[in-house]
Amino acid sequence: MSRGNASHPNRSKWLRVAAAVLLGGGGLSGALVWAADAAEKVDIHKNRVYPKWEIHDEKRPRPPVITPPEPSTQEKPGTAPSDAVVLFDGKDLSKWTAGGKDAPWKLQDGAMVADKASKRNFEAAKAVGARCGAFCQDEGLIVRALLHDRIALCPPLVINEAEIGELFDRLERGLNKTLDWAKAEKLL
Repeated sequence: MSRGNASHPNRSKWLRVAAAVLLGGGGLSGALVWAADAAEKVDIHKNRVYPKWEIHDEKRPRPPVITPPEPSTQEKPGTAPSDAVVLFDGKDLSKWTAGGKDAPWKLQDGAMVADKASKRNFEAAKAVGARCGAFCQDEGLIVRALLHDRIALCPPLVINEAEIGELFDRLERGLNKTLDWAKAEKLL
């Protein structure tokens, strides 16, 4: 039996109900039999994200309260959200490694630099930040190269702990490739 017009799948059903009622062929009882036959059982618990709770259930656990970040101003740098893992705050390189060893970069005026004694950045023509971005992209991670060979990491807003681990594994591999390249180019 035809299921009706694809763009209006219920049109044929309603026409049959109207015809049954108007023509008296079974009247209301025919329409009720058809309606009972056409009714589908819908499992409202199937395919839920949280099958344990009903929709709008007051017993559902509340998400943690996150203190939002504060923007930077000329007087002070901004702050990270309260649930952020801060990898570099301009004061400490302890969370950075290269090949399992301490980071070879130096810290100067809140930035990682090639050589603290001379206070020099990498040569602009060498485009170390852009090269690092390309190495990270080879690892499946997109970072943005910024002015003075800095990079920005912009993770997705929705990310779980395992994905964060994978993100930083890829970043470490990209940074290690950048370090190997910089040593080969005698930039360090």
